[in-house]
Amino acid sequence: MAVEINEADRKRGIRRTALWTSLLALAFYAGFILLGVLNSR
Repeated sequence: MAVEINEADRKRGIRRTALWTSLLALAFYAGFILLGVLNSR
């Protein structure tokens, strides 16, 4: 009993997931840099 999802919705979902994943990675990256800068003072 597979849920029928059309191609456009599936692509949009994948794109949104990829966007949030990259934003999260960028936030972690910026956070680590910020911690490094604050700790080196």
